[in-house]
Amino acid sequence: MKHLRNRFSPRHLFSGLLLSGLLAACTVGDTTGVAADPNGADAGADDTDAAVANLQWSETTEGIAGLKAEMHFVSPTEIYAVINNKICMWNGTAWADHTSDAIGIASAIHFVSPTQIYAVVGNRIDMWSGVLGQGGTWTPMTANQVGINIAGAAEFHWVSDEEMYAVIDGTRICKWTGVLNQGGAWADYTETVIDLKPAMTFVGPEEIYAVIGLKVCKWTGVLGAGGAWADLTPDTPDLKPALHAVSDLEIHANIGEKVCTWNGTAWTDITADMPGMHPVFHYISDDDIYALAGIAVSEWAPVAP
Repeated sequence: MKHLRNRFSPRHLFSGLLLSGLLAACTVGDTTGVAADPNGADAGADDTDAAVANLQWSETTEGIAGLKAEMHFVSPTEIYAVINNKICMWNGTAWADHTSDAIGIASAIHFVSPTQIYAVVGNRIDMWSGVLGQGGTWTPMTANQVGINIAGAAEFHWVSDEEMYAVIDGTRICKWTGVLNQGGAWADYTETVIDLKPAMTFVGPEEIYAVIGLKVCKWTGVLGAGGAWADLTPDTPDLKPALHAVSDLEIHANIGEKVCTWNGTAWTDITADMPGMHPVFHYISDDDIYALAGIAVSEWAPVAP
């Protein structure tokens, strides 16, 4: 969910992405299928475009106290979220405990299957395996790494039990390699930057999108062998650490209280504002997006006239 991220400082701009006169914040785009003006001609418009397309936000789960800024969406009747100290599942009717308590669990999970879920717990990554009440348990998978959990905010990507990537200290991405207590260790994987946010999209070891400060950036290459961060967008006020990158020319992000898309030139609104939106969303299409707002999950979708 938030997975693609990293916001960095020593950045090398892609040649050809010299951007000028771009929007300081996303502007309302036309959701009726007409391409938005890349120069921001829609700036200052209200949310009437969304009304024309008959799209709106509506709660899809009941509200529940303790809902943290993280979720994994499988279907409208199978949504996993961190609630207080455990992971719970929305089954279409109610929230139900899915794991036992994990004291210190942060707002970062990686879902492989209902019986294999990874989460940042304290200063390490743990795995939930099995079924609650039937021997399911939390198991440490990595050594402790200071900075993996800052005030409950964390971000990581699981490739395998012997290969994981995590945002550390808000300055860099580190890689876990190996097996705990069998030589496994954390090592710096990217350059150190300022204000790397807990949000990234991991495409591959040499292609990672992240939010650094108020920009979306991309890590390409190998540390110490030409690897570097490059800016993909200009500074964008209210850019939040929630990101879904498809390519350099299609990046969906949370800006303020809405979801917007970067097309390589400008930001365009996909949704109307959703008061209380947290920096986490699940993008399916421009007219089907799930996001956390307040203490519930809401869906952006067409509604009957």
